Amino acid sequence: MDNKMSNNQEIKTETQFILSVLKHIIQFPWILLMVAFGKKEPSELLNIYHEFTHFFKDAKVTYYLIIANVVIFLIEVFILIPYWHLDYFVSSPENFYTYNFISMFSHMFLHASLMHLFGNMIFLFVFGRVTEKYLGTKQMLLVYFGAGIISHLISAGIFLNTGIGASGAISGLVAAAILIRPFYLSYVLLGFPMPIFILGILQMFGDFTGFLYPDPSSNVGHIAHLAGYASIMITVFLLNPEQREEMKKGLNVNLLMIILFIILNVMY
Repeated sequence: MDNKMSNNQEIKTETQFILSVLKHIIQFPWILLMVAFGKKEPSELLNIYHEFTHFFKDAKVTYYLIIANVVIFLIEVFILIPYWHLDYFVSSPENFYTYNFISMFSHMFLHASLMHLFGNMIFLFVFGRVTEKYLGTKQMLLVYFGAGIISHLISAGIFLNTGIGASGAISGLVAAAILIRPFYLSYVLLGFPMPIFILGILQMFGDFTGFLYPDPSSNVGHIAHLAGYASIMITVFLLNPEQREEMKKGLNVNLLMIILFIILNVMY
């Protein structure tokens, strides 16, 4: 669904999902009783299970991107690393300056460890759903791959860094999500409701301070992340006028919240 201001009703918000699950939990004893008396079909006992599976799959592009990352990670671990070299597929100055265009995309699907993959997929699940719901599938893909490419160009081409991972592309989704729906509530990352603009700004602040005060023992690609956030300044022009206008409003909201936070810190 890619209309002027997309709102894919098939994709539930996390709040809608939580309320729906609570409703099924409350109804479960009654449904169990009705099944026992033959008044309802036993399949209705699986309503909670179906709610979870639908929630994980309703944002189809986000879901398939996660599946692709997991499958390619398995290929990386069991085929590429034992029998080949990863150098050709990573984001690196060598690949950048030898015009290896495959690495421009392939680096987004490689991960250094299971925890690296898991962390990225959690963020992709949260921010990908928001972007896909409110921008549409095509625009979500433009933001995602646009951020991944731009982070590669800046990190490898300018700062001469080598890296792998989907985090540069996901950073573009983070920027888009906090602009298009700053007060969207996420429960996944912290276990309790938190507006995603807070999650996004904290993530940006962490990358910015990590860039200013680098930890030699850290392998986090702060420059790639920052480039991914900044890529929205380019990819926003690939969106329609209504979506750009919505993002301008979201930018004002984010800036206002940051100013209020600074004022409160100074006062207290």
